[in-house]
Amino acid sequence: MVDLKERFEEADRIPAPDLWQPIQRKVAAREPSSALRVVRSSTIVPARHRATARKLLTIAAALLVAAVAFGLIVRAFRSTSVPAAAPGGHLAYEAKDRNGNLHLFLANADGSDTRPLLPYSAVEQPKWSPDGAHLSVAVNGIQVVGGLVDADGAGFHAFSPPDATLNAACVFWSPDGARLACEAWDGEHPDRHGIYTVRASDGQDLRRMTTGLDTPCAWSPDGTRLAFLRHQPGDGPDRFGLMVVGADGTGPSRLGPAGVALACDWSPDGRTILTERHGSLFLVGLDGSMSKIRIGSSGGSARTWASGASFSPDGTRIVFSFDRGDGQTDLYTMRVDGSDLRQVTDTVGDDEWVADWGP
Repeated sequence: MVDLKERFEEADRIPAPDLWQPIQRKVAAREPSSALRVVRSSTIVPARHRATARKLLTIAAALLVAAVAFGLIVRAFRSTSVPAAAPGGHLAYEAKDRNGNLHLFLANADGSDTRPLLPYSAVEQPKWSPDGAHLSVAVNGIQVVGGLVDADGAGFHAFSPPDATLNAACVFWSPDGARLACEAWDGEHPDRHGIYTVRASDGQDLRRMTTGLDTPCAWSPDGTRLAFLRHQPGDGPDRFGLMVVGADGTGPSRLGPAGVALACDWSPDGRTILTERHGSLFLVGLDGSMSKIRIGSSGGSARTWASGASFSPDGTRIVFSFDRGDGQTDLYTMRVDGSDLRQVTDTVGDDEWVADWGP
């Protein structure tokens, strides 16, 4: 740090140079007029004023050095890349251990504070309620039904079956939180297969939406339509097609080609549907157009496999299950364009999937 007081004292001890003598000789050589000599003699600066000027110059130099240093600091600060903020919200997901047992977990969106949701292995497909207060689950028993649990894992209860013979996995919340869409089937009466809805409060008031081997996956943000997957004849890799139907069951229509897998999610802005095909993630426009998401800098390879994707509540990021080619499936998040890939879980021997991103 510059000690200005010492600089001032040093400056006072330096003899003031007579800068006027060289100029005086040059002017004399040019035989200046008497008027010029008068002006010259009247503009000679006294020594005490020259000392003050030296002090001012010293102060100005010190201030200039400080300003340059400050500018360099600001520039260095601005050029330093600031890490992106950790994603907000919470994840609910399934995990299968090396013995084949299924468990449900909750975690912050960055993977911290991981904790079990329920101690039972007969529940699956956790989905956040719109307000983040509850989760819906499918409960496997003699008959498959839906159920609810509080966000802290308390208050779990399975619904009473809404129909005597119909299996109904009711987990997909309508945007207003009033109803749940169900994948339903009847082993004795295939004509009853389809999508139904029930009240979210108690799992009753069964209403049919579609007929066929259909699996619901996401409501539109305004609640007027439901995206679902329809099972096509055969057992090949292209046996499912992405469909959209009105909330009242009218106007079912196909989006994009066949070959999507058992998951989809509607973007919060209502413009695209996130799905998967042959181990890659795609955004499907409401006109049926499809764009592949390149994951990370490499865009994935033939050995990687992405599945089970869903949007963050604000629609800026995606959570999904990802096998990077080593046989281990973990959860990752990334921006919708595939950048900023972040690993959420890293559990050797366990596979995590069917993650849902809630508030």
